Amino acid sequence: QSNSDRTQRLAPRPCLESQAAAITLQEAPPLRMPMKTSEQLDMAITAHAKWKGRLRDAIETGRSDWSLQRLRSDTLCDFGKWLQTLPLSERLAERFQRIRDLHRDFHAEAAKILSMALSGQRAEAEAALALGSAFGGISCRLVLELEAWRQSAAAV
Repeated sequence: QSNSDRTQRLAPRPCLESQAAAITLQEAPPLRMPMKTSEQLDMAITAHAKWKGRLRDAIETGRSDWSLQRLRSDTLCDFGKWLQTLPLSERLAERFQRIRDLHRDFHAEAAKILSMALSGQRAEAEAALALGSAFGGISCRLVLELEAWRQSAAAV
């Protein structure tokens, strides 16, 4: 495999939030262990897609059932916990590292938006959640990476 092939394969794919949204519409089953990788990834896609709605609700109401501390941590959600259980060989893979970083960034951006919503900064929170925002881009790239991983895992 040539360096240009490898670079092209690893280059970030363009991300349209509508693509990611279309992937996230189906409901995932409740968490149970052990589970196939593709099932875990389906659940992660669905769970993280729900955050846009939760954040919209927090912006509208100024309230949330979720604490900033819990949301800020990328290791407290079911997907974050599951990621930590993967074998070292998988955790060293480039795809895993991209997903881990996007997942961490997703939680950080979501916590920023929730913080704005809870402190009454409604306009700022709406802008941070809007199409083309950092949160939207991170969310979209995360969903696309998870979907690509899910498809490759399902093919095995």
